[in-house]
Amino acid sequence: MIFKNQTKNQHFLSRIEQRLNAINVNSEKGSMKIFSFLLLERDECKVELESKTGSRISTNLSYVDLYSFEFLDNGVRHNFEEAFGKYEEKIQSATLNFINKIESKSDDVLEELIDVLAMKFLNFIRNPFNIKKVLNTFGDLANYFPLNSQLRTEYDKIEKRNDKGVDRMCQLFDVEKDEYFKWMRIIFLILMDSENKGMNMLDDIIYQFITDKKQAIAVWVYKFTDENEDKKVCLSDRSFVDLEGPESGNLVMAFNLTANCFIKLAMMDVRTILEKSPERPDTLDNLMAILDVLPKNIEIRLLLNGDHAIEALAHYNRTAILQCHERVYCSSSNIYGL
Repeated sequence: MIFKNQTKNQHFLSRIEQRLNAINVNSEKGSMKIFSFLLLERDECKVELESKTGSRISTNLSYVDLYSFEFLDNGVRHNFEEAFGKYEEKIQSATLNFINKIESKSDDVLEELIDVLAMKFLNFIRNPFNIKKVLNTFGDLANYFPLNSQLRTEYDKIEKRNDKGVDRMCQLFDVEKDEYFKWMRIIFLILMDSENKGMNMLDDIIYQFITDKKQAIAVWVYKFTDENEDKKVCLSDRSFVDLEGPESGNLVMAFNLTANCFIKLAMMDVRTILEKSPERPDTLDNLMAILDVLPKNIEIRLLLNGDHAIEALAHYNRTAILQCHERVYCSSSNIYGL
C-alpha cells in the first residue's frame, strides 16, 4: 500500500459518484454541482434546498484529513487515498457498463457487479457517519494487526495522531477517540494487500458475498427514462439505504448508481428460505447438499419505468431522508416521492 500523498480534502463519497448525479454534467469537473438538501424533520421527511444553484461536488461529502494519520513536510501526509483510488478509478466505467449490459440483457455482468458492490461497501465502511455501525459489524477485526513489518509500522502510527483535528472529528461524528482510531484500524486492515497480490479483505468479502451458496442473492436495478427522466434518485450522506428491518435477519441495501438509476441488493439465508417453504420436495439437508454442487445463481432484474419502479423510487427517496445523517443530494431541486 502507498500511503504518502498531499490530498488534504478527503472524500468519503467519491467525486466520481457524485458527478454521476451532477446538475451540470457538461461542465468542467471542478465546477460540477449537485443540489443539497438539509434535513429539517426526520419523521415527516421534511428537507430544505440549501442553494438554488447547487453545491460544489469538489467539497461535498468530505472532511480535511479525515483519514490522515501522519503529517510530513511540504504538505505530505499518510492516509488511505491511494487505496481508495483503486476502486474509485473504476467506478464510473463499471457503473455505466453494468447498466448498459443489464439493459441489453447481457449475462456477462459479474465483473461490473463486483466492482460496483466493492465501491458501495467501501463507501459504507469509510463513511464517518457510519462509524458506530461499522464497529458493530467489523469491531472484532480491530483486535488484529498486520504481520508484515512495514505495514505494522504504518498501522501503529494511527493511534499516535494527537492533534485538534482528531478532537474536531470526534465531536463532528459523535464518537470517542478510541472509537475513531478503532474505525481507522478497520479501514486499514480491510484495504491492506499484505501479500502484494492485488487482493485485500474487501475484495475477499465481496467474492464471498457473490459465491457463498448458503446465501441467496437478488439484484434489482431501477432506471427511469423518457417521460420519467425527471424522477431523480437521492444520494444519502450515509452512502446507502437500509430497506430491511433488523428483525428479519436479511440484508437488503440500496445504493444510488446515477441520477436516474439505483440498485437494490438482497441477501437471504437459503436454509431459512427453505425452512419457511410449505412444499419442500426433500429434507433440508438433502436440498442444501444439492445446492452445494449446483452453480451459484444470482438473480438480476431491470425494472425500467413502470408503476412498481416508480413506487420503489418514492420509497427509496423517503427512506434515504429518514436514514440520512443530515443531508441528501439530488440532481433535481424537487425530490420525487415527497
